[in-house]
Amino acid sequence: MFNLKNSIKQWLNELRKYSSFEDGDIAEIEDHIRDEIDSEIHLGNSEEKAFKKAITSFGSREEVGKEMYFAKSRIKNYKPEILKQEFPNSGNPILMHIMMLQNNVKVALRNFLKNKVYGTINLTGLVIGMVSCLIISLYVFQELSYDRFHEDSDHIFRIHMDRY
Repeated sequence: MFNLKNSIKQWLNELRKYSSFEDGDIAEIEDHIRDEIDSEIHLGNSEEKAFKKAITSFGSREEVGKEMYFAKSRIKNYKPEILKQEFPNSGNPILMHIMMLQNNVKVALRNFLKNKVYGTINLTGLVIGMVSCLIISLYVFQELSYDRFHEDSDHIFRIHMDRY
């Protein structure tokens, strides 16, 4: 029986044998491969067929390793003209932001599924912080709107007297 997680893990371990791939590169490649697999599964292919198709579309590890090494050496000799030629402006920044947000949501969900305890702790903290902020904001707005329904609300004063 085919196990997608183990197959991806084995394939990435094979990539780690090459010195041209760093940890960040491997994480980026993993995200790319998983996106390819997801799109193939969405098209109706089985997990095994989608995995094989994504791996073949990636290319041989030797060629990609050489390309990575070449790309890193070009980035060290950074020239803005080169990057403008390689990455032209798409012309639609809204579409780019939507695609980036979609990618960030996918990465966040994958990280949450990998580390469920830490993800739950982080999500709980985020929810508590947002709810606290909302409650404090509602309280402040309520205090600031005190007696605003009167016509001369700026002339209304509150007198407070303490007895001991």
